[in-house]
Amino acid sequence: MRLFLIVLVLTASLVPAARSAWEIEEQLLDRGAGLSVAAIDAWRLKFEGDVLDGDPAVLPLRLPGRAVKLAEREQLLYRSANDQTWVGLVAEDGTRLVLTVRQGWMAGKIFAPGQSWEIRPTADFGTVLMLLDDARFPECSGAEAPDSDFRRSQSRPQPANRKALVGAAPLVYGPDTVRIDTLVAYTPAARAHLGGTGQAEAFLQLGVDLTNLSFINSDVDVVFRAVHFAELASQESSVCTGTSGDLLAARNNANLRNLRTQYQADLVAMITMGSYCGCAYVQRAPGPGFHDFAYQATSVSCAVGNLTLAHEYGHNLGMEHDPANGTAPENASFPYAFGHFVSGRFRTVMSYSNQCSGGCPRQTHFSNPDVSFSGQATGIAGQRNNAEVARRVSPIVRDFELPDDEPMPEPLIEPARVDILTGPGETGYLQFSLINAGNGSFSFQFENGNGGPANHSPEQAAISFSSIPADATSSSPSELRQQTGCDAVSEIPWLVSLNPLSGSLAASGSQLLSLAFDATGLAAGSVHEATLCLRINDPRIALIEIPVLLDTSAPDPLFTDDFRE
Repeated sequence: MRLFLIVLVLTASLVPAARSAWEIEEQLLDRGAGLSVAAIDAWRLKFEGDVLDGDPAVLPLRLPGRAVKLAEREQLLYRSANDQTWVGLVAEDGTRLVLTVRQGWMAGKIFAPGQSWEIRPTADFGTVLMLLDDARFPECSGAEAPDSDFRRSQSRPQPANRKALVGAAPLVYGPDTVRIDTLVAYTPAARAHLGGTGQAEAFLQLGVDLTNLSFINSDVDVVFRAVHFAELASQESSVCTGTSGDLLAARNNANLRNLRTQYQADLVAMITMGSYCGCAYVQRAPGPGFHDFAYQATSVSCAVGNLTLAHEYGHNLGMEHDPANGTAPENASFPYAFGHFVSGRFRTVMSYSNQCSGGCPRQTHFSNPDVSFSGQATGIAGQRNNAEVARRVSPIVRDFELPDDEPMPEPLIEPARVDILTGPGETGYLQFSLINAGNGSFSFQFENGNGGPANHSPEQAAISFSSIPADATSSSPSELRQQTGCDAVSEIPWLVSLNPLSGSLAASGSQLLSLAFDATGLAAGSVHEATLCLRINDPRIALIEIPVLLDTSAPDPLFTDDFRE
Protein backbone atom coordinates (compact mmCIF):
# COMPACT_ATOMS: atom_id res chain seq x y z
CA MET A 1 0.00 0.00 0.00
CA ARG A 2 1.25 3.49 -0.83
CA LEU A 3 1.65 5.27 2.45
CA PHE A 4 4.24 7.54 3.98
CA LEU A 5 4.05 8.88 7.45
CA ILE A 6 5.60 10.71 10.32
CA VAL A 7 8.86 9.36 11.36
CA LEU A 8 8.47 7.38 14.47
CA VAL A 9 11.05 4.84 15.59
CA LEU A 10 9.51 2.07 17.68
CA THR A 11 10.98 -0.59 19.86
CA ALA A 12 9.53 -4.03 20.42
CA SER A 13 9.15 -3.31 24.11
CA LEU A 14 6.83 -0.36 23.43
CA VAL A 15 4.45 -1.67 20.79
CA PRO A 16 3.84 -4.80 18.74
CA ALA A 17 6.27 -5.53 15.93
CA ALA A 18 3.62 -4.50 13.37
CA ARG A 19 4.01 -0.93 14.57
CA SER A 20 7.82 -0.78 14.38
CA ALA A 21 8.31 0.20 10.74
CA TRP A 22 8.51 3.96 11.17
CA GLU A 23 11.58 5.71 9.87
CA ILE A 24 12.88 9.19 9.40
CA GLU A 25 14.81 9.54 6.19
CA GLU A 26 17.11 12.30 5.00
CA GLN A 27 16.75 15.93 5.90
CA LEU A 28 15.70 18.06 2.92
CA LEU A 29 18.51 20.24 1.65
CA ASP A 30 16.34 23.35 1.45
CA ARG A 31 14.79 22.53 4.85
CA GLY A 32 11.31 22.81 3.36
CA ALA A 33 11.67 26.37 2.09
CA GLY A 34 10.19 25.34 -1.25
CA LEU A 35 7.17 23.75 0.43
CA SER A 36 6.05 26.32 2.99
CA VAL A 37 6.94 29.90 3.79
CA ALA A 38 6.77 28.91 7.47
CA ALA A 39 9.09 25.87 7.24
CA ILE A 40 12.15 25.90 9.51
CA ASP A 41 13.24 22.36 8.73
CA ALA A 42 11.94 19.29 6.91
CA TRP A 43 12.56 15.55 6.65
CA ARG A 44 11.46 12.86 4.26
CA LEU A 45 9.24 10.26 5.95
CA LYS A 46 8.46 6.61 5.36
CA PHE A 47 6.50 3.85 7.02
CA GLU A 48 5.12 0.45 6.10
CA GLY A 49 1.51 -0.58 6.37
CA ASP A 50 -1.59 1.28 7.42
CA VAL A 51 -0.90 2.95 10.73
CA LEU A 52 -4.58 2.97 11.65
CA ASP A 53 -5.22 -0.74 11.06
CA GLY A 54 -6.84 -2.29 14.10
CA ASP A 55 -8.06 1.02 15.57
CA PRO A 56 -4.96 1.58 17.71
CA ALA A 57 -5.61 3.12 21.12
CA VAL A 58 -1.96 4.24 21.27
CA LEU A 59 0.49 5.42 18.61
CA PRO A 60 4.21 5.94 19.29
CA LEU A 61 5.39 9.39 18.27
CA ARG A 62 8.95 10.48 17.75
CA LEU A 63 9.92 13.87 16.47
CA PRO A 64 13.48 14.68 15.38
CA GLY A 65 15.67 15.26 18.40
CA ARG A 66 13.07 13.88 20.80
CA ALA A 67 12.58 10.54 22.49
CA VAL A 68 9.66 8.31 21.56
CA LYS A 69 6.39 9.43 23.16
CA LEU A 70 3.12 7.53 23.29
CA ALA A 71 0.05 9.37 22.02
CA GLU A 72 -3.20 8.01 23.45
CA ARG A 73 -6.31 8.23 21.30
CA GLU A 74 -8.80 10.99 22.17
CA GLN A 75 -11.10 10.86 19.16
CA LEU A 76 -11.60 8.83 16.03
CA LEU A 77 -13.36 10.69 13.21
CA TYR A 78 -14.49 7.69 11.20
CA ARG A 79 -16.02 7.73 7.72
CA SER A 80 -15.00 4.30 6.43
CA ALA A 81 -12.22 1.77 6.95
CA ASN A 82 -10.19 3.61 4.28
CA ASP A 83 -11.03 7.13 5.39
CA GLN A 84 -10.59 8.19 9.00
CA THR A 85 -8.82 10.70 11.22
CA TRP A 86 -7.10 9.69 14.47
CA VAL A 87 -6.56 12.27 17.22
CA GLY A 88 -4.27 11.50 20.15
CA LEU A 89 -2.61 13.22 23.09
CA VAL A 90 0.78 12.66 24.71
CA ALA A 91 -0.16 13.00 28.39
CA GLU A 92 3.45 13.60 29.42
CA ASP A 93 3.87 16.93 27.63
CA GLY A 94 0.53 17.79 25.97
CA THR A 95 1.62 17.10 22.38
CA ARG A 96 -1.42 16.45 20.19
CA LEU A 97 -1.23 14.32 17.04
CA VAL A 98 -3.87 14.49 14.27
CA LEU A 99 -3.51 11.94 11.46
CA THR A 100 -5.79 11.50 8.46
CA VAL A 101 -5.55 8.31 6.41
CA ARG A 102 -7.62 8.26 3.24
CA GLN A 103 -7.38 5.64 0.50
CA GLY A 104 -3.83 4.71 1.48
CA TRP A 105 -2.48 8.25 1.75
CA MET A 106 -1.79 10.20 4.90
CA ALA A 107 -1.44 13.77 6.13
CA GLY A 108 -1.08 15.14 9.64
CA LYS A 109 -0.71 18.04 12.01
CA ILE A 110 1.18 17.95 15.32
CA PHE A 111 0.77 20.53 18.07
CA ALA A 112 3.74 20.27 20.46
CA PRO A 113 4.77 22.59 23.31
CA GLY A 114 6.42 25.56 21.65
CA GLN A 115 6.42 23.83 18.26
CA SER A 116 4.14 23.27 15.29
CA TRP A 117 4.57 20.43 12.77
CA GLU A 118 2.90 19.47 9.52
CA ILE A 119 2.92 16.16 7.64
CA ARG A 120 2.28 16.76 3.95
CA PRO A 121 2.39 14.59 0.83
CA THR A 122 4.50 16.12 -1.95
CA ALA A 123 5.38 15.27 -5.53
CA ASP A 124 9.12 15.83 -5.16
CA PHE A 125 9.88 14.23 -1.79
CA GLY A 126 7.06 11.84 -0.98
CA THR A 127 5.58 12.57 2.43
CA VAL A 128 7.51 15.08 4.52
CA LEU A 129 7.50 16.26 8.11
CA MET A 130 7.97 20.02 8.45
CA LEU A 131 8.82 22.03 11.54
CA LEU A 132 6.96 25.34 11.23
CA ASP A 133 7.36 28.83 12.60
CA ASP A 134 3.76 30.06 12.85
CA ALA A 135 4.92 33.68 12.87
CA ARG A 136 6.11 33.31 9.27
CA PHE A 137 2.64 32.62 7.90
CA PRO A 138 0.96 35.58 6.21
CA GLU A 139 -2.20 36.70 7.92
CA CYS A 140 -5.60 36.19 6.32
CA SER A 141 -5.81 38.30 3.15
CA GLY A 142 -9.13 39.65 4.32
CA ALA A 143 -12.69 38.88 5.25
CA GLU A 144 -14.57 40.13 2.21
CA ALA A 145 -18.02 41.55 2.89
CA PRO A 146 -20.63 40.76 0.22
CA ASP A 147 -22.14 43.58 -1.80
CA SER A 148 -24.61 45.56 0.27
CA ASP A 149 -27.42 44.70 -2.17
CA PHE A 150 -27.21 40.96 -2.54
CA ARG A 151 -30.10 38.65 -3.26
CA ARG A 152 -29.85 35.09 -4.46
CA SER A 153 -33.16 35.00 -6.28
CA GLN A 154 -36.77 36.05 -5.89
CA SER A 155 -37.55 32.58 -4.57
CA ARG A 156 -35.17 33.02 -1.63
CA PRO A 157 -36.08 35.21 1.36
CA GLN A 158 -34.09 38.35 2.01
CA PRO A 159 -31.31 38.03 4.58
CA ALA A 160 -32.52 38.42 8.14
CA ASN A 161 -32.21 41.90 9.60
CA ARG A 162 -28.92 41.86 11.46
CA LYS A 163 -29.99 44.16 14.26
CA ALA A 164 -33.11 42.11 14.96
CA LEU A 165 -31.13 38.87 14.85
CA VAL A 166 -28.56 40.12 17.33
CA GLY A 167 -31.25 40.93 19.86
CA ALA A 168 -33.25 37.76 19.33
CA ALA A 169 -32.97 34.54 21.26
CA PRO A 170 -30.54 31.96 19.84
CA LEU A 171 -31.83 29.93 16.94
CA VAL A 172 -33.46 26.65 17.87
CA TYR A 173 -30.61 24.24 18.49
CA GLY A 174 -31.61 20.79 19.61
CA PRO A 175 -29.48 17.78 20.47
CA ASP A 176 -29.01 16.77 16.82
CA THR A 177 -25.76 17.61 15.14
CA VAL A 178 -25.91 20.34 12.51
CA ARG A 179 -24.24 18.93 9.40
CA ILE A 180 -22.78 21.33 6.85
CA ASP A 181 -21.75 19.94 3.48
CA THR A 182 -18.72 21.40 1.74
CA LEU A 183 -17.28 21.06 -1.74
CA VAL A 184 -13.49 21.17 -1.77
CA ALA A 185 -11.97 21.94 -5.17
CA TYR A 186 -8.27 22.20 -5.97
CA THR A 187 -6.35 23.44 -8.97
CA PRO A 188 -4.17 21.21 -11.18
CA ALA A 189 -1.12 22.98 -9.74
CA ALA A 190 -2.21 22.13 -6.19
CA ARG A 191 -2.73 18.48 -7.14
CA ALA A 192 0.66 18.35 -8.84
CA HIS A 193 2.40 19.86 -5.80
CA LEU A 194 0.82 17.32 -3.45
CA GLY A 195 1.77 14.39 -5.67
CA GLY A 196 -1.56 13.23 -7.07
CA THR A 197 -5.30 13.07 -6.58
CA GLY A 198 -5.25 10.65 -3.64
CA GLN A 199 -2.61 12.66 -1.82
CA ALA A 200 -4.48 15.92 -2.39
CA GLU A 201 -7.75 14.53 -1.06
CA ALA A 202 -6.14 13.03 2.05
CA PHE A 203 -4.46 16.37 2.77
CA LEU A 204 -7.65 18.36 2.28
CA GLN A 205 -9.75 15.92 4.30
CA LEU A 206 -7.31 16.63 7.14
CA GLY A 207 -8.07 20.34 6.71
CA VAL A 208 -11.80 19.67 6.99
CA ASP A 209 -11.25 17.49 10.06
CA LEU A 210 -9.12 20.14 11.75
CA THR A 211 -12.22 22.31 11.38
CA ASN A 212 -14.30 19.56 12.96
CA LEU A 213 -11.77 19.15 15.75
CA SER A 214 -12.04 22.89 16.41
CA PHE A 215 -15.81 22.50 16.82
CA ILE A 216 -15.33 19.52 19.15
CA ASN A 217 -12.83 21.37 21.31
CA SER A 218 -15.13 24.40 21.44
CA ASP A 219 -18.19 22.42 22.55
CA VAL A 220 -20.09 23.12 19.33
CA ASP A 221 -22.26 20.35 17.87
CA VAL A 222 -21.51 21.07 14.21
CA VAL A 223 -20.00 18.66 11.68
CA PHE A 224 -18.47 19.58 8.32
CA ARG A 225 -18.75 16.84 5.70
CA ALA A 226 -16.71 16.95 2.50
CA VAL A 227 -19.32 15.76 0.01
CA HIS A 228 -16.97 15.96 -2.95
CA PHE A 229 -13.37 16.70 -3.89
CA ALA A 230 -12.72 17.92 -7.42
CA GLU A 231 -9.79 19.06 -9.53
CA LEU A 232 -10.83 22.20 -11.33
CA ALA A 233 -8.99 24.81 -13.34
CA SER A 234 -9.28 28.22 -11.70
CA GLN A 235 -7.34 31.44 -11.49
CA GLU A 236 -4.19 31.35 -9.34
CA SER A 237 -2.37 34.55 -8.52
CA SER A 238 -0.65 36.46 -5.76
CA VAL A 239 -3.90 38.27 -4.97
CA CYS A 240 -6.75 36.73 -3.00
CA THR A 241 -9.25 39.57 -2.59
CA GLY A 242 -10.59 42.37 -4.78
CA THR A 243 -11.86 42.44 -8.33
CA SER A 244 -8.76 40.66 -9.65
CA GLY A 245 -8.46 38.21 -6.76
CA ASP A 246 -8.77 34.45 -6.70
CA LEU A 247 -11.79 34.53 -4.38
CA LEU A 248 -13.98 36.41 -6.84
CA ALA A 249 -12.66 34.23 -9.67
CA ALA A 250 -13.75 31.13 -7.76
CA ARG A 251 -17.21 32.55 -7.04
CA ASN A 252 -17.65 33.39 -10.72
CA ASN A 253 -16.41 29.98 -11.93
CA ALA A 254 -19.39 28.36 -13.69
CA ASN A 255 -17.94 24.85 -13.40
CA LEU A 256 -17.51 25.30 -9.66
CA ARG A 257 -21.09 26.55 -9.30
CA ASN A 258 -22.37 23.56 -11.25
CA LEU A 259 -20.46 21.15 -9.04
CA ARG A 260 -21.85 22.88 -5.98
CA THR A 261 -25.38 22.37 -7.25
CA GLN A 262 -24.71 18.77 -8.28
CA TYR A 263 -23.35 17.80 -4.85
CA GLN A 264 -25.64 20.14 -2.90
CA ALA A 265 -22.75 21.74 -1.03
CA ASP A 266 -23.52 24.49 1.45
CA LEU A 267 -19.95 25.89 1.37
CA VAL A 268 -17.21 25.89 -1.27
CA ALA A 269 -13.44 25.94 -0.75
CA MET A 270 -11.06 26.57 -3.66
CA ILE A 271 -7.50 25.38 -2.94
CA THR A 272 -4.72 27.01 -4.95
CA MET A 273 -0.96 27.49 -5.02
CA GLY A 274 -1.40 31.24 -4.47
CA SER A 275 1.26 33.17 -2.56
CA TYR A 276 -1.30 34.32 0.04
CA CYS A 277 -2.70 32.23 2.92
CA GLY A 278 -6.40 32.63 2.26
CA CYS A 279 -9.50 34.78 2.18
CA ALA A 280 -13.26 34.32 2.34
CA TYR A 281 -16.53 36.19 2.36
CA VAL A 282 -17.73 36.88 5.89
CA GLN A 283 -21.40 36.47 6.75
CA ARG A 284 -22.13 39.67 8.67
CA ALA A 285 -25.88 39.62 7.98
CA PRO A 286 -26.77 35.98 8.65
CA GLY A 287 -29.44 34.68 6.33
CA PRO A 288 -30.09 32.70 3.15
CA GLY A 289 -29.03 35.65 1.00
CA PHE A 290 -25.40 34.82 1.77
CA HIS A 291 -25.70 31.63 -0.30
CA ASP A 292 -23.90 33.02 -3.35
CA PHE A 293 -21.00 34.27 -1.22
CA ALA A 294 -20.28 31.06 0.72
CA TYR A 295 -16.80 30.69 -0.83
CA GLN A 296 -13.18 30.78 0.24
CA ALA A 297 -9.81 30.67 -1.55
CA THR A 298 -6.96 29.08 0.40
CA SER A 299 -3.40 28.13 -0.50
CA VAL A 300 -1.89 24.68 0.04
CA SER A 301 0.93 26.27 2.01
CA CYS A 302 -1.43 27.44 4.78
CA ALA A 303 -4.49 25.19 4.56
CA VAL A 304 -3.34 22.72 7.24
CA GLY A 305 -0.18 24.15 8.80
CA ASN A 306 -1.83 27.47 9.66
CA LEU A 307 -5.39 26.10 10.04
CA THR A 308 -6.37 28.47 7.25
CA LEU A 309 -9.04 26.20 5.77
CA ALA A 310 -10.78 26.19 9.17
CA HIS A 311 -10.20 29.95 9.54
CA GLU A 312 -11.89 30.79 6.24
CA TYR A 313 -14.79 28.45 6.99
CA GLY A 314 -15.17 30.48 10.17
CA HIS A 315 -15.63 33.66 8.13
CA ASN A 316 -18.36 31.94 6.09
CA LEU A 317 -20.11 31.23 9.41
CA GLY A 318 -19.96 34.89 10.46
CA MET A 319 -16.79 34.86 12.57
CA GLU A 320 -14.33 37.76 12.73
CA HIS A 321 -10.65 38.06 13.65
CA ASP A 322 -9.60 39.25 17.10
CA PRO A 323 -11.05 42.71 17.88
CA ALA A 324 -7.90 44.64 16.94
CA ASN A 325 -7.93 43.06 13.47
CA GLY A 326 -11.67 42.79 12.87
CA THR A 327 -14.59 45.02 12.09
CA ALA A 328 -16.40 47.08 14.72
CA PRO A 329 -18.70 45.01 16.98
CA GLU A 330 -21.79 46.81 15.68
CA ASN A 331 -20.93 45.71 12.13
CA ALA A 332 -20.23 42.06 12.95
CA SER A 333 -22.76 39.24 12.72
CA PHE A 334 -22.94 39.42 16.52
CA PRO A 335 -21.12 41.82 18.86
CA TYR A 336 -19.14 38.91 20.31
CA ALA A 337 -18.10 37.33 16.97
CA PHE A 338 -14.34 37.69 17.56
CA GLY A 339 -11.32 35.49 18.07
CA HIS A 340 -9.26 35.37 21.25
CA PHE A 341 -5.60 35.09 22.22
CA VAL A 342 -3.51 34.82 25.37
CA SER A 343 0.03 36.12 24.95
CA GLY A 344 2.65 33.47 25.45
CA ARG A 345 0.01 30.71 25.39
CA PHE A 346 -2.27 30.39 22.35
CA ARG A 347 -4.67 32.00 19.94
CA THR A 348 -7.93 30.62 18.60
CA VAL A 349 -8.55 29.77 14.94
CA MET A 350 -9.81 33.24 14.01
CA SER A 351 -7.23 35.35 15.87
CA TYR A 352 -4.18 37.06 14.39
CA SER A 353 -0.80 36.85 16.12
CA ASN A 354 0.27 40.48 15.77
CA GLN A 355 -1.25 41.47 19.12
CA CYS A 356 0.56 38.71 21.02
CA SER A 357 3.76 39.06 23.00
CA GLY A 358 5.87 36.00 23.63
CA GLY A 359 4.18 34.05 20.83
CA CYS A 360 0.70 32.57 20.62
CA PRO A 361 0.50 29.50 18.35
CA ARG A 362 -2.86 28.88 16.71
CA GLN A 363 -4.84 26.02 18.28
CA THR A 364 -7.91 24.04 17.19
CA HIS A 365 -10.38 26.14 19.18
CA PHE A 366 -12.96 28.75 18.30
CA SER A 367 -13.28 31.36 21.03
CA ASN A 368 -15.52 30.26 23.89
CA PRO A 369 -15.44 31.81 27.39
CA ASP A 370 -16.72 28.52 28.84
CA VAL A 371 -13.88 26.37 27.45
CA SER A 372 -10.27 26.51 28.64
CA PHE A 373 -6.97 25.68 26.98
CA SER A 374 -3.62 25.63 28.74
CA GLY A 375 -5.34 26.77 31.92
CA GLN A 376 -6.87 29.88 30.33
CA ALA A 377 -10.36 30.64 29.03
CA THR A 378 -10.49 30.65 25.23
CA GLY A 379 -12.88 33.60 25.07
CA ILE A 380 -14.43 36.52 26.93
CA ALA A 381 -18.13 36.52 27.76
CA GLY A 382 -20.05 39.01 25.64
CA GLN A 383 -16.94 39.95 23.65
CA ARG A 384 -15.22 36.90 22.14
CA ASN A 385 -17.45 33.88 21.62
CA ASN A 386 -17.27 32.47 18.11
CA ALA A 387 -18.58 29.15 19.42
CA GLU A 388 -21.95 30.83 20.00
CA VAL A 389 -21.76 32.39 16.53
CA ALA A 390 -21.32 28.91 15.06
CA ARG A 391 -24.29 27.60 17.03
CA ARG A 392 -26.55 30.38 15.77
CA VAL A 393 -25.42 30.61 12.15
CA SER A 394 -24.77 26.94 11.31
CA PRO A 395 -28.49 26.07 10.89
CA ILE A 396 -28.72 28.86 8.29
CA VAL A 397 -25.65 27.61 6.41
CA ARG A 398 -26.87 24.01 6.57
CA ASP A 399 -29.88 25.02 4.45
CA PHE A 400 -27.99 27.01 1.82
CA GLU A 401 -28.08 24.37 -0.89
CA LEU A 402 -30.59 21.81 0.32
CA PRO A 403 -32.93 22.40 3.26
CA ASP A 404 -31.94 19.78 5.78
CA ASP A 405 -34.00 20.32 8.90
CA GLU A 406 -34.70 16.59 9.00
CA PRO A 407 -32.21 13.73 8.70
CA MET A 408 -31.91 12.03 5.35
CA PRO A 409 -34.50 9.25 4.87
CA GLU A 410 -33.56 6.12 6.77
CA PRO A 411 -32.24 3.42 4.43
CA LEU A 412 -34.75 0.69 3.64
CA ILE A 413 -34.28 -3.02 4.25
CA GLU A 414 -36.27 -5.32 1.96
CA PRO A 415 -37.72 -7.48 3.31
CA ALA A 416 -37.92 -5.65 6.63
CA ARG A 417 -37.48 -8.95 8.48
CA VAL A 418 -35.22 -11.72 7.20
CA ASP A 419 -37.04 -15.06 7.59
CA ILE A 420 -35.14 -18.31 7.06
CA LEU A 421 -37.36 -21.40 6.81
CA THR A 422 -35.25 -24.54 6.69
CA GLY A 423 -34.81 -27.97 8.19
CA PRO A 424 -32.41 -29.17 10.90
CA GLY A 425 -28.93 -29.79 9.57
CA GLU A 426 -29.54 -27.77 6.40
CA THR A 427 -27.17 -25.11 5.06
CA GLY A 428 -27.80 -22.42 2.52
CA TYR A 429 -28.03 -18.70 1.92
CA LEU A 430 -30.53 -16.01 1.10
CA GLN A 431 -30.32 -12.43 -0.02
CA PHE A 432 -31.96 -9.19 1.03
CA SER A 433 -31.51 -5.58 -0.06
CA LEU A 434 -30.27 -2.35 1.49
CA ILE A 435 -31.82 0.61 -0.35
CA ASN A 436 -30.78 4.27 -0.28
CA ALA A 437 -34.05 6.20 -0.35
CA GLY A 438 -32.36 9.60 -0.16
CA ASN A 439 -30.77 12.09 -2.54
CA GLY A 440 -27.28 11.82 -1.07
CA SER A 441 -24.71 9.05 -0.83
CA PHE A 442 -23.73 7.29 2.39
CA SER A 443 -21.40 4.59 3.66
CA PHE A 444 -22.63 1.74 5.85
CA GLN A 445 -21.19 -0.79 8.26
CA PHE A 446 -22.66 -3.68 10.22
CA GLU A 447 -21.93 -3.98 13.93
CA ASN A 448 -19.75 -7.02 14.55
CA GLY A 449 -18.07 -6.75 17.97
CA ASN A 450 -14.47 -7.95 17.62
CA GLY A 451 -15.29 -10.97 15.54
CA GLY A 452 -14.66 -9.75 12.02
CA PRO A 453 -13.87 -6.88 9.70
CA ALA A 454 -16.58 -4.63 11.11
CA ASN A 455 -14.74 -4.38 14.39
CA HIS A 456 -15.38 -0.79 15.43
CA SER A 457 -16.90 -0.09 18.79
CA PRO A 458 -20.34 1.57 18.81
CA GLU A 459 -18.72 4.95 19.47
CA GLN A 460 -16.52 4.57 16.39
CA ALA A 461 -18.81 2.88 13.90
CA ALA A 462 -20.37 6.07 12.57
CA ILE A 463 -18.86 9.50 12.07
CA SER A 464 -18.16 10.05 15.75
CA PHE A 465 -17.08 13.40 17.11
CA SER A 466 -17.29 12.58 20.80
CA SER A 467 -14.33 11.70 22.98
CA ILE A 468 -13.32 8.05 23.11
CA PRO A 469 -11.46 7.08 26.29
CA ALA A 470 -7.78 6.40 25.76
CA ASP A 471 -8.19 2.81 26.92
CA ALA A 472 -11.22 2.15 24.74
CA THR A 473 -11.05 -0.94 22.56
CA SER A 474 -13.51 -2.60 20.20
CA SER A 475 -16.47 -4.07 22.04
CA SER A 476 -16.63 -7.80 22.53
CA PRO A 477 -19.73 -9.47 21.02
CA SER A 478 -21.37 -9.85 24.44
CA GLU A 479 -20.64 -6.20 25.28
CA LEU A 480 -22.12 -5.21 21.93
CA ARG A 481 -25.37 -6.98 22.84
CA GLN A 482 -25.46 -5.28 26.26
CA GLN A 483 -24.71 -1.82 24.86
CA THR A 484 -26.88 -1.77 21.74
CA GLY A 485 -29.17 -4.83 21.68
CA CYS A 486 -27.35 -5.94 18.54
CA ASP A 487 -25.91 -9.38 17.87
CA ALA A 488 -22.39 -9.53 16.50
CA VAL A 489 -22.36 -11.38 13.19
CA SER A 490 -19.54 -13.56 14.51
CA GLU A 491 -21.51 -14.59 17.63
CA ILE A 492 -24.66 -15.98 16.00
CA PRO A 493 -23.93 -19.73 15.92
CA TRP A 494 -26.14 -20.52 12.94
CA LEU A 495 -25.03 -17.53 10.85
CA VAL A 496 -21.99 -18.42 8.76
CA SER A 497 -21.37 -15.07 7.07
CA LEU A 498 -22.87 -11.77 5.98
CA ASN A 499 -21.47 -10.05 2.90
CA PRO A 500 -20.63 -7.29 2.47
CA LEU A 501 -20.18 -6.05 6.03
CA SER A 502 -19.50 -2.51 4.84
CA GLY A 503 -19.66 -0.39 1.73
CA SER A 504 -21.21 2.72 0.24
CA LEU A 505 -24.38 3.55 -1.67
CA ALA A 506 -25.01 6.33 -4.15
CA ALA A 507 -28.28 8.26 -4.14
CA SER A 508 -31.23 5.95 -4.94
CA GLY A 509 -28.85 2.99 -5.10
CA SER A 510 -29.25 -0.49 -3.63
CA GLN A 511 -26.93 -3.17 -2.29
CA LEU A 512 -27.70 -6.90 -2.34
CA LEU A 513 -26.65 -8.54 0.94
CA SER A 514 -25.99 -12.28 1.21
CA LEU A 515 -26.56 -14.14 4.47
CA ALA A 516 -25.24 -17.71 4.74
CA PHE A 517 -26.64 -20.00 7.46
CA ASP A 518 -26.01 -23.47 8.92
CA ALA A 519 -28.75 -25.24 10.91
CA THR A 520 -26.52 -28.15 11.90
CA GLY A 521 -27.26 -29.21 15.47
CA LEU A 522 -30.52 -27.28 15.72
CA ALA A 523 -33.63 -29.17 16.80
CA ALA A 524 -36.45 -29.70 14.33
CA GLY A 525 -39.27 -27.19 14.69
CA SER A 526 -37.17 -24.75 16.71
CA VAL A 527 -37.12 -20.99 16.18
CA HIS A 528 -33.99 -18.86 16.60
CA GLU A 529 -33.85 -15.06 16.52
CA ALA A 530 -31.10 -12.49 16.15
CA THR A 531 -30.82 -8.76 15.52
CA LEU A 532 -28.32 -7.40 13.02
CA CYS A 533 -27.52 -3.72 13.31
CA LEU A 534 -26.35 -1.29 10.67
CA ARG A 535 -24.87 2.22 10.95
CA ILE A 536 -24.49 4.83 8.24
CA ASN A 537 -22.28 7.91 8.25
CA ASP A 538 -25.02 10.40 9.02
CA PRO A 539 -24.70 10.99 12.78
CA ARG A 540 -28.42 11.81 13.03
CA ILE A 541 -29.58 8.41 11.78
CA ALA A 542 -30.05 5.97 14.65
CA LEU A 543 -28.79 2.42 14.63
CA ILE A 544 -30.83 0.44 12.08
CA GLU A 545 -32.04 -2.90 13.45
CA ILE A 546 -32.68 -5.87 11.14
CA PRO A 547 -34.52 -8.81 12.77
CA VAL A 548 -33.50 -12.25 11.52
CA LEU A 549 -35.54 -15.40 12.27
CA LEU A 550 -34.46 -18.97 11.54
CA ASP A 551 -37.22 -21.61 11.73
CA THR A 552 -36.25 -25.29 11.42
CA SER A 553 -39.73 -26.47 10.51
CA ALA A 554 -40.00 -28.43 7.28
CA PRO A 555 -38.60 -26.20 4.52
CA ASP A 556 -40.80 -24.55 1.98
CA PRO A 557 -40.22 -26.06 -1.51
CA LEU A 558 -39.69 -22.63 -2.99
CA PHE A 559 -37.03 -21.94 -0.41
CA THR A 560 -35.35 -25.27 -1.17
CA ASP A 561 -35.36 -24.65 -4.90
CA ASP A 562 -34.09 -21.09 -4.68
CA PHE A 563 -31.62 -21.06 -1.84
CA ARG A 564 -30.54 -24.52 -0.75
CA GLU A 565 -26.97 -25.42 -1.61
